[in-house]
Amino acid sequence: MKSKTIVLLIVSILFCTGCGDSFRGGVLDRAKTKGWAEKNRKAAAAHAYQYFLKTTNEGRENSSDILANTDTNVNVPLPKIKYNLLSLDRLVKIIDQWLEDFDTLLGYNDPKEVKYVDTFGLRPSLTQDEKVMKAVRARVKAAELDRQFKSLLGQVPREFMRIDCLNGYNIRSIFGTKSPSETFKFNVDQIDEAKKAGTLKQIESSRFNVSRRFDHKISDPNNPGDSNAFVWVASSQELELTNYKILYSDRPKDNGGNYIEGYRWNNGKRESLPCLKIFMIGTGDGSAVFVIDTKQEGQPGFGVPDFVEERDSSVSVMDLMRDKALIGRLFEVRPEQKRIPPKNPSVYVEIASADKPIDVWEAAPDKAKGWTVPFHYQNPLASNYNVRVEMSKPDLGTSLDTSTDFSLSRTIKYIKKEWTNGDRFEASLGQVVEYYQAKTPYDKMSLVSVRVMASEDTRKLLITRDDGSTETVLVKSGQNKITEDRPIAILYTEGERRYVIKRSNGSKVFDKKRELSLTTPEKTGVYFSEEAEYRSGDMRSGPRPF
Repeated sequence: MKSKTIVLLIVSILFCTGCGDSFRGGVLDRAKTKGWAEKNRKAAAAHAYQYFLKTTNEGRENSSDILANTDTNVNVPLPKIKYNLLSLDRLVKIIDQWLEDFDTLLGYNDPKEVKYVDTFGLRPSLTQDEKVMKAVRARVKAAELDRQFKSLLGQVPREFMRIDCLNGYNIRSIFGTKSPSETFKFNVDQIDEAKKAGTLKQIESSRFNVSRRFDHKISDPNNPGDSNAFVWVASSQELELTNYKILYSDRPKDNGGNYIEGYRWNNGKRESLPCLKIFMIGTGDGSAVFVIDTKQEGQPGFGVPDFVEERDSSVSVMDLMRDKALIGRLFEVRPEQKRIPPKNPSVYVEIASADKPIDVWEAAPDKAKGWTVPFHYQNPLASNYNVRVEMSKPDLGTSLDTSTDFSLSRTIKYIKKEWTNGDRFEASLGQVVEYYQAKTPYDKMSLVSVRVMASEDTRKLLITRDDGSTETVLVKSGQNKITEDRPIAILYTEGERRYVIKRSNGSKVFDKKRELSLTTPEKTGVYFSEEAEYRSGDMRSGPRPF
């Protein structure tokens, strides 16, 4: 009963929404109107493809509708495309929409989709169905491109003259052969005849390889819910290009070719069919016809082109090697190649006594040396820095970075040195920030405000005490009157990670280290009034990093 319910749901979706709409979206919407729970709706959407794709279209009665509507085996109406009643471009759009739905179901970006597909064991079956649909798509696309190819070469497809051909193509030529490449060869007679006669000679060739460790990003399968999480995927692109010319003598009038052929190499083996054919003959207007197959050997539809284009005829192997857009298409990353199942992480449990909490800090391997910043960020005078002040929290319950005319008394929490590359607006290598504690008596003073006089000097402070008196202090490099001689902590970025190292109480070295979340630090050298920052909620100091 449940099976028939899903099937009826499929039928109502296709007849109500039309073939061009998202199959999966239609199923989900229809199920929602029936009041089904979310897990039932998604399970139905996944099952729907199996019911839909595994039916046959034999013994259908003629109909003006594009869908047949009976299946005597299960005595339930089942939809099926009548290909010969649709135009080729319409067929391609419908199939492409279905393939997008397959990719949504089989991908790992949505944890809920993954859960339902795998819970019901649908992945192997859906993967096979997707391959079938891709093979169907390749055949249909081949017919469309064959017509375009012959049109560019000034030929008229014979199918236009056949009485059983509807919408400009012959359905038998698409599905009546073992391989579409048997019917749609994408060849030029003059080139084929030159090959047989031995007059088609190689005049230019090249084989090159580009290997990239970081070629493209995909969503991190272990963090499917995080849109910012990703992993890098490596690639190896190897292409062989050969330029041929029809030669009747050893002294041709020009050095231009008539036909270029390209082959991909995978793991040291050349593919059995070319991925690129370029015909520079027979067009009548001096242009070249490009025939491009983006699918690699072993993928559904391999050997059948995906694009037929007309370009300028003055093309050479060297031109093609520099054509980044063309190379990118020949080594296209297909949706199924982005599907990397998440690893089942090992679960480690560490039991600690309540009175002995686990330390999240990493201790320095050399206790005498401690941790250090692994690069130089100071100039010879150690003067390339701006100063910021972090005050203690007032009763408002927030931490303020610079100051203005608040009446609540506070103390100096930290004085920070923000290191630059010599320009106050450009951060140093690693975006280094040092945290200093104030010296006595500044560490205990009850203050109204401490403001950086950035318009005069980004290292100059104006201190206002509770009694209204003020003092101007310059935070000099090295020893000065307001900060301790050495920082208590240092934040820095190395590669794509941000770290903090700190000194424990009584330690002379930075004995602790931990990694921070890699957030973009505030703009270097840009100061705002404390009041404006407080009112807008843009607190520069943020959460305490150590």
